[in-house]
Amino acid sequence: MKKIVGGLLILIGVAFIAYPSIMAHIVRPHFLEIRHQEALDINQEEISLNRERIEENRASESYQESSPFDYEAVEYLSYGYDNVSFDHDGVIGVIQIPSVELELPIFYGTTNEVLEIGAGTMKPEQQMGRGNYALAGHNSRNPELYFAPIRELQEGAVIYVTDKETVYKYTKTQKKVVNPDAIHVLEDMEDRELITLISCTSDGSKRLVVQGKLKAEFPFEDHN
Repeated sequence: MKKIVGGLLILIGVAFIAYPSIMAHIVRPHFLEIRHQEALDINQEEISLNRERIEENRASESYQESSPFDYEAVEYLSYGYDNVSFDHDGVIGVIQIPSVELELPIFYGTTNEVLEIGAGTMKPEQQMGRGNYALAGHNSRNPELYFAPIRELQEGAVIYVTDKETVYKYTKTQKKVVNPDAIHVLEDMEDRELITLISCTSDGSKRLVVQGKLKAEFPFEDHN
């Protein structure tokens, strides 16, 4: 009996240790793949309607009371699978980085719900291809999920963002680690069209920032 109990305790201990890895590498990717495909299948007409709806809501009192840009309210990534869902009305585009096989839906805002599934915009009025287009994404134990792949981006790597009407092509120019309060990385720069991707470092104490400059824009139907 003692051997049986001891064996059970060992199994429980192993399962407890393995749980985060199982969730990060097996369970979460499975459910995310389903939700990502739903979001990525949203067409240009739906995205345009979403953007119009967002613009209308921004002027409302309810929006002012519950802004989707409360960065301090963002929590660490959860690895439960029951909360992998998304608001279709919040999808405004797609980000693709071919060299690291990253493809994520872009949502308006940086709420926990947004970051649990994709990339979120960091400024209310930002526009693709204009100024400094800033996106936030979670880091992950799984190097293939969320914004974890941006850690491997090399100089000159191509970054695409699109609203399925126009594709904006950026190339990576720099990667750096900054303090969480380094909001200057979000600021527009005169006569420069940039993209800024932000995620946490592995221990969560600092922020990884990848920036690129706009190289071209072209119709979505010309994008392979």
